[in-house]
Amino acid sequence: MAFSIEFLDEHVPDLEPGVRASFGLIQIGDFQERFIGSLMYWTKKDYARHWQQAIGRTVTGSERSCLITSIVDPASSNLLFWWLMYRIEQTVLLQNQLLVFDQLNSTFCANDPYVHVPDHKTVNPDGERISE
Repeated sequence: MAFSIEFLDEHVPDLEPGVRASFGLIQIGDFQERFIGSLMYWTKKDYARHWQQAIGRTVTGSERSCLITSIVDPASSNLLFWWLMYRIEQTVLLQNQLLVFDQLNSTFCANDPYVHVPDHKTVNPDGERISE
């Protein structure tokens, strides 16, 4: 199955003066989804380095990983956007989620976001199936 995650050569028009962001694309098989990644805290190279590390963790057998698609300085922000990755035998399941920092039991660390990946769940607190 084809998989890729990348930034496109298409910058997001100014959301607010001084705010920098770029469009990105994640592809999982036939599924494609665009995202907007903030470039205020991480550069495109920072994201690419993180994505390589996160995918490498999964390839080498880690049961949990994550692909951050938009992060602003955690010291001044309260959330980020990411794709959680769960390895179950030879299958990797991905879930697109919003992480709210004040719901964590510890301070978010951008250098080791993997410690914040929750246990794999297939239904949300309302009993609705989580898209994977």
